[in-house]
Amino acid sequence: MTRTLPPGALESELASRLDALNGRLMRSPSQQARRPRRARLVTALTVGALALFGTGALSVLALVNDQGVVDIQTDDKNACPIDTTEEGAIVQFVGQGNQTECGELGAAGSGAFDSFVRVQANGSEQGYNTDAKDVGLNFQFNEVGGSFTHSILVSDIPVVSEGGELYWELYADVNESNANNFPSPHISLNDFEVWFVTDCVNTGTPTDPCPITGYPFSVPNEKVYDFHGDILINDVNAGSGDADIRYLVPLADIDVPDDCGYKDPACEVFFVLYTQWGLTENQGGDATHDYPTDATFEEWKVRQYPFVTVTKTADTSFTRTWEWTIDKSVTPATWDLFTGDSGTSDYTIDLDKTGSTDSGWAVSGTITITNPGDLDAEVTDVADEITGVGAVTVECDEDLPVTLGPDDTLECDYSSALTDDSTRTNTATVTLEAGTVFIGDAEVNFGDADVTEVNASVNVSDTYNDGQFGPFTDDDQI
Repeated sequence: MTRTLPPGALESELASRLDALNGRLMRSPSQQARRPRRARLVTALTVGALALFGTGALSVLALVNDQGVVDIQTDDKNACPIDTTEEGAIVQFVGQGNQTECGELGAAGSGAFDSFVRVQANGSEQGYNTDAKDVGLNFQFNEVGGSFTHSILVSDIPVVSEGGELYWELYADVNESNANNFPSPHISLNDFEVWFVTDCVNTGTPTDPCPITGYPFSVPNEKVYDFHGDILINDVNAGSGDADIRYLVPLADIDVPDDCGYKDPACEVFFVLYTQWGLTENQGGDATHDYPTDATFEEWKVRQYPFVTVTKTADTSFTRTWEWTIDKSVTPATWDLFTGDSGTSDYTIDLDKTGSTDSGWAVSGTITITNPGDLDAEVTDVADEITGVGAVTVECDEDLPVTLGPDDTLECDYSSALTDDSTRTNTATVTLEAGTVFIGDAEVNFGDADVTEVNASVNVSDTYNDGQFGPFTDDDQI
């Protein structure tokens, strides 16, 4: 079962991972890649700011090389076996007869899932998602056209929490023969590669559609995850239209692009998934099992989740206490007089504003959560965390969980004392019932802080002269 990430855990419990992700993991919603882009809905959203590169050529990214033999075979369509790769990817078979136990997935039909790449061939098959057909180009491998193969953005891939870790979530619809003779229902997934693509038509800028061609892709397209091995599957599910395989790609070592959290409309980096099924020993592949494909299709999908935007304010304040010195001098200081004589002395009062001491640093603000989508979004947790401080108490207008309908908004307040005026990052983490996580952050900066001044001005009283002077706001002399 997917575990909802508790409030604050994204920064406190998983601080080291978020640092590796550059403070990134979800920004605001995006439209799908095949639709016209909208104006950005929110600002200062991150997953936790996922700010490694912009929308031009990609920087050189670390590649997660993964491997292993992953066995999720079962003869029971009520079962949901699960296994992991060497680098921690989670692969699960979703038994058609027991989808509640297998993660409450439901059918993978239209509306619940978006199919983005379908491949079909006998023996082995390979391919990747592209809009090549939309511009009159041929597919490179065994891709199937229509609405089943098209470009998607990185922001179209849901990010979910599983066991306190963050993953991209993808599903596969496997359609092997259900004949009893071996190996008809069996199939192997042997290659699973994720690429980031910004230059679709060699213009240096993203376009829509994205007619990606020429695998293996060259710079500025970067491969960020690569599984080579054997994922062994026994397709006991009947027919097509269901999510048979759930593949969770760990994000701990993947640098997600700036503005590309789930459904962030500002994302301009494309997500390309290349997969190869059914490699066999006699075909010279690198697989160790002979599980070829039938002449049926395999299809990758993403599940459609509710989403929210998260914006926040970070208002800083502190107290500045001024120190003063006061000195009274008399000229002349003494008189040598005979009886009956008198003299007059002049006195001077010097005021010096010698400096100040700051204290009482604090930050407070409002977290605004808005549902811009068409699905109800149930908010189960809202957390706030400040770097170097930790978790901060959050109080929302309503008790959680709160269901936000389309265009509904929830506001939550937070405040925290700070130890000094260092610049920090304040991160709000919002978790939905589905397990998806959304983050908004703001800089804690004391450059425009609200300052409470103590002794900024003073008055002077002279008890001998019964005088009252002031107020004084700076060095002065009386």
